[in-house]
Parts: sequence; structure tokens; C-alpha cells
Amino acid sequence: MPQETEGSIVNDYQQNNVTYLCMNVVGNKFGFSIIQVCSNNVVALKQDINFNAAFLKENVINYLNNLILNYRPSILLLSTKIRQDIYDEIERLLQQQKGKLNELKVRFLSWSKFDKKFLEQELKDSNNSFACMDENKNCKLLNKMMLVFNSGWDITCGTLSCVLQTIINDEKLVDQGQQKLEINNLTFNLMQFSDSFVLDDDTINSLQVLPSLYKTKVYNSNKRGCLSLYELFEKSVKSELGKQVLKSWLTTPLKTKDLIVKRLQIVKILVATENTSVLDQLSWSLKKIPDIYRLLSSVSSRICNKPHVWIALVKFCETMIEIKKIINLLDSAYRQGVLKDLHLAIEEHKFKKIMSKINKVFNLENSLKEKELIINTGVNKELDKHINFYNNLEVFLEDIAVHIRTGIINDINCAAKLDPTVQNNIKNLINVAYIPQIGYLISIDIEAKELLEIVQDWVFIFETPTALYYKNNDIMKVDKEYGDICGIISDYQIEIFHDVQTEIIQYKLFLRKCYELSAELEILKSFAETSIENNFKEPELSSKENKLIIVQGRHPIFENLVDSYIPNDISLIGSRFDDESWNTMFCRIALITGANMSGKTVFITSCGIIVLLSHIGCFVPAISAKIGIVDNILTRIKTSEGINHTQSTFYSDCQQMSKCLALSTERSLVLIDEFGKGTSPIDGPALFAAIIRQMSEYKHCPRMLVCTHYHELYKKKIFSPQLKGTIHLTTTIFVKKHKDGNEDNSTEVITFLYKVKEGISNDSFGLFCASLSGIQPAILNRAHAIVDAMNQGRNISEISNTVPLQELTLFKKNQKIVEEFLSWDIQLEDDNDIAIKEKLKFFLQKDIS
Repeated sequence: MPQETEGSIVNDYQQNNVTYLCMNVVGNKFGFSIIQVCSNNVVALKQDINFNAAFLKENVINYLNNLILNYRPSILLLSTKIRQDIYDEIERLLQQQKGKLNELKVRFLSWSKFDKKFLEQELKDSNNSFACMDENKNCKLLNKMMLVFNSGWDITCGTLSCVLQTIINDEKLVDQGQQKLEINNLTFNLMQFSDSFVLDDDTINSLQVLPSLYKTKVYNSNKRGCLSLYELFEKSVKSELGKQVLKSWLTTPLKTKDLIVKRLQIVKILVATENTSVLDQLSWSLKKIPDIYRLLSSVSSRICNKPHVWIALVKFCETMIEIKKIINLLDSAYRQGVLKDLHLAIEEHKFKKIMSKINKVFNLENSLKEKELIINTGVNKELDKHINFYNNLEVFLEDIAVHIRTGIINDINCAAKLDPTVQNNIKNLINVAYIPQIGYLISIDIEAKELLEIVQDWVFIFETPTALYYKNNDIMKVDKEYGDICGIISDYQIEIFHDVQTEIIQYKLFLRKCYELSAELEILKSFAETSIENNFKEPELSSKENKLIIVQGRHPIFENLVDSYIPNDISLIGSRFDDESWNTMFCRIALITGANMSGKTVFITSCGIIVLLSHIGCFVPAISAKIGIVDNILTRIKTSEGINHTQSTFYSDCQQMSKCLALSTERSLVLIDEFGKGTSPIDGPALFAAIIRQMSEYKHCPRMLVCTHYHELYKKKIFSPQLKGTIHLTTTIFVKKHKDGNEDNSTEVITFLYKVKEGISNDSFGLFCASLSGIQPAILNRAHAIVDAMNQGRNISEISNTVPLQELTLFKKNQKIVEEFLSWDIQLEDDNDIAIKEKLKFFLQKDIS
């Protein structure tokens, strides 16, 4: 059982942005909450998730992986009572993530800290800092949730309670200057997975949703540099929040039609020909938006005197006003969805007030040149007076120095004569200096040390290798009258900074809302630009019909890697979702056969990507697409391999298949590629056939696209073209017989057409694929002989026992050498070793025909 740990919060807080992720599993229920200290942002489930007990571990890891990818937490909080098998999987996941993202530190906390009673008590306690949360509308929502969801929110509420306790304890350990959580200004974002579904790691990898760290030669030679869906859109998403939200949309697609249609409607508006100018202007403006989260974090700090922060804040305000003017160019009928929300959110007078305040107080143009924040003249008369004094400080100090030198010269005239050199250079040897925090000082060159015998009532302060520093009564009067001028100026500046920061922070929620809506618009703008550039079309979605009809569908990544791409169609019409007798007249399973390298995997993944893109609100790479809303996309395409995977390939494939079958519903899409390999030629096909047969008779069968090379299942009549609920597709090829000079000898030359049509293939043409990969001709010839024998029903052992003529000739030659060697009586030979060796060499090298 893990033990409670504290962690090194001081080091954690020294990173600019600390993000806590707290999760817990109790029984089959899962809950989590996230707090981003930098932005005072809270993300939590709206209601605990109840998982299937058989796949609890896999689901928890799937959700955790998604949260790590999207929110990049720096600290993961777990209960000491977490199940050991779940923790083992978490540890394995973190090991896989190592090096890909920032290091995630795991801290174990007592299970008692996951009790929601702490949060309930803090919200009620009028003497606690949490009480002021009630004034915040977001925290009123939290209070309401505590009452409404009650038992349905226990675990998530417990994680929120735990993470808040942890932050309160941690912040006691850090320096006062570090960024801290503003508990009275928290913003709550509630995640409701009832409107979306989470892609698992297998699907993310199989559909190339997120980029891989390993960049291949293909990547470097590809002008577009795009090997993932994220990269396809990310090139026109510039804001940090936009990139984060894009990743979240791709890995958690929507499954509610109304929400999807709202996004599609915005993309449709932006791709319209009459709105081309608006799209171009939006693209130019949106990419100029700075990260308001970071700016507000800086403004919220104790002192914000960095010019670039205030310049960026003014730029943000100007850009937002600019965006509102661009949206105004649209016809009022087009101003809907996020366009309408952003248009209403951008209150121009507030942005102008923010800019006016900043420009009135700060001289941003000179600040940029001087690389320090300069306050305008006239903001504070006292500050101006002290700055003016500081600017003329050199003259003031010289006047005091002249007065002191005059007094010393008079004393010298009354005293014994000093070294003439000292008397002549007294102007250079005695000066008055100002040092911040120490004040005004008399500086005497170390060479004029004998002058100290003349002066009286001077107080020694300190010395350096070149000078001695003193104060006298005159200097002390100056200290008293003028004070520490730098300190005074700094105090006035800090007061002004604080006043401006306090006023700007009042607009924090307003600025965040505009930024978040602009990030959403930026992603939809990216969808529109990508759709125009790649000729994507609007999909037609249905919440009632179990169908997948794609005309001229393409793979959006692969089509940019080849010179020409052959689009394909598919038509799966599976009746209504609630039709339990669907397999009598309709089909939900597509069995795809065909030659190796003929495009089967690209075909099913292109279909999966088209479905995924339609569910994030993007147009799709097809002439048309009619898609029944899916609640999950599950895949068994790529085998999970790596040093952390100790299972066999077949066992890993079976795990993936088991998950697909257990988690799929009649609304799901399941993609399967060559399941059954890696075991015996009997077990693999038998298991595959049993799965397809059962799913074809299952009343809640999902839509399934399945590739296979098990042609024997058709030959042995286990599968037939009349298999219920199934359509049969094949990839087309052109086969040409090529004669090798001999009438009896010919080889097959295959041209891949990459076109999918109805039908069943009876050959995988694996040997042709092997020849293309460079396998030696002798091996291929032997393989062809074995295949021909099997197809003719001949005994394979006869083929295996047949010895080639070349081998037989060599065998007979070696046999004669051995016979002669055995008949050689070595005892009759001389004792001369050299002679024996020569005769032995003669036997071994003898050419016997």
C-alpha cells in the first residue's frame, strides 16, 4: 500500500504554472478535479463516472491519459487506498509519458483528505476564506452542485476537497512573492462526458490523432509536415489556449447532435464564398491574440513592472475590438453560435477603459526602448518631484561636495601643511555619493587618508579597496531632509503599479471569457481553412439512424503524402439504432478482403477519421457523408508493443479485441485490422470467425469495418456472401502474367488500383508483396512450389522431402570424399606429421566428378 508523501512544493511553485490533478476510484466510480494555480481555474466532472467493472482499470487509465495530454499537470494527487493494480497501470503510463511531457510528480495523501465534508464545512464557515467564494457566481454554482448532485458527486467532490486542502498547506511553504491561488476568485469549468466520449490510446495511435515524437524521413520530405490530425489543424492555430482546446476536441469528440451542428454551422458560415474576406481578416486578427492567462497571472503578482506584459495587454484589447468589427461585417443571420457569443462578450467600452488606464499611467513606447516600465509625468505630482530631484542629483551632490571641500581647505590652512599633491587634487579626492538604502556619503580616496587627521565628527560607514565612506552632520541633515530617494520613488511606483493592477484585475473574468471564446473561434476558423484548402464537405448527421454512407472518402493525412490518391465509397445501412432485428434486412458489418499493400488499412482508418472529424464539428474529406452519431470509436489495428509490454503479440491483440467488444454499443464504430495473427493457423481463424458470427447475430451490434486475410473461411463455407448483417468488400488489383522465356514458367505482375468494391478476394498475393520487399528469389521460388502443392491438394511432405539437383550433386561429391577418407589407414603412413597433413588436405580438396 502506498504511503503518504509530502513532495517538494517549493520547487514545484518555482515553475511558473503549477497544475494539480487529483483523482480517485471508489468501487466502480471514478472522479477527478484539476486546479491551475496560474489561472485560478478549476476543472471537475459534473458527475462521477460509473465504469464497467470488467474494464475499470482500462477506463481509468484512458481518462487519466487524456487529462495528462490536455492539461499537462505537474502534480498528481492519489489516495493511499488506491487499488494496487490501478496504481501499477498509472506507473506504467507515467513511464511511457516520460520525456514526452513535463515530468509529473505523484504524491500520495491520506484517504481522509478525500472526504467531501471538508469542502462542505469550509463553504459554510463564515470565518474562513472560502466564505467569500459565495459572492462569486461560479462558487454559487459549486454550492448548488453540493446540494443537487449529493451522492452522484461524492468522489469528484472528495478530490476537489483534497486538492484545495493540499494547495492551502503547500502555499504556507512557499515564498510570499510566488504566484498563489486566489480562492475568492476561482473559475469553475464542469466537464460533462454525457455530451462527449474519450478516445482511448489505441484509437489515438491508430487514427494518428496526435503527433508522434518520432519524425520519420516521410515527415521531413512532406512539404506540409503533417503526420497527424492535430498537425493538420494546428498550423493555423497560434494561441496557446487554442492548441490546448484543439487537442481536447480531438481526443474527446462530441456525441450530441445539437452541439456538433452548432460547430458545423460556424464552419459552414466561414467557408461560404461571400465570407472569404471575413475569414481572411479573422485569421489575421486571431493569430495576434496574446496568452491572457499568462498576462493575468503576471498582473496578479505582487509587482508587475514588465513593459511587455502591459504592451501585450493593450494589444489584446485592441485585437478584441478589431475582431468585433470583423464579426460586424457578417450579415446578422450569420452571427450565431460562438460568433454571436464572442460578439456579445466583447464590450468595447471595457476594453477602451482598460487601454485608457494603461496608456494614461504608463509610457509604453519609451518603456519598450528603455526596457523598464516608465510612468507618465503628471500621474503623481510627488513622484514627479522626486524623479526630477533624482535626475538632478549629480548637480545637488556636487554642490554638497564643494561645501565639504571648502570646509576642509579652510581647516588645512589652519593646520600643518599636508602633502602638496593632496592639496592640489582635493577636488578629485573628496566627493559626495548616493547609494540606495544607505543614503548620502562622503567619499575620500584612499590616497587622501591623511585628511582624516584634520576633519572631526565624521562617522565611518565602510570602505572599499579604493575609497573610504563617511557621514558628517551636514550629510545626516541631507539624509533627513531628502531621504532615500530611490526607495521613495520605488514606493510611489509600487503604489501606482498596485492601483493599476487592482483596477485591471476587476476585469479578469471578462478578459478570460473573451479569450476562451476567441480560442474556440480560432479552432473553428482552422477547420474552415483546412476544409477549403483540402476540399472537405459538410457531413450529414443522424441521431436515429445506424448508418455510415461515405462517397469518395479520402484519408486527410495520407492523401498529402502521395502523388495521387484514390477515394473510396462505403455504404453501411444498419436500420434504426433501436431496431433489435436489424440483421434481417440491414447490414452493420463490412468484411474487407484483398491483397497485401492494396489499401485496406488506409480505407478503414480513413472511414474512422471521417467519423471522428464529423464529431468534432469539422467538414470531412469526402464528396458526401451520412453518419449516424457514434458514442465511441474503438480500434484493433496497431498492436501495443514496447519494453513495458510483457505480453505476447496475440495476447495484446486479444486484449484490444476484448475491450472493443465489451465497450461497444449499437451506436459505436469498431475498426478491426487482421485480428487473429500470432497464433496457430487454426485458432486464429476460428476465433475471428466466431467473433464475426456472434456480432452479426447480436441485437446491439455496432458498425464494424473488419479487414482480414482469412480467405479459407470463405473457401470452407464458414463465411458466405449471404452472412447475415454483413457486406463483403474487396480491394481491386490488376494481375498480368509475365512469361520468363519459357512457356511453362511465368510470374504474376500486380498493379494495385486501391479501389474498394463489393466482392470477396480469394488471395492475399503475399509472395508478390515479399518480392517487392527484396526477399531472395530462391526463397520465393520454394514458397511458390509449396503454395502450388497446397492448392492442388498434394502432400506437402513430398515437396518438403524433394532435394534440389544442385544439393544432390554436392551431397554425392562430399559422400565420395568421406568414403575415401574412411578407407584411409593412417597407421600405414609415415610418422611424418607434415606428410599426413598434406595427404589429409589432398582428400578434402580433391575434385571428384
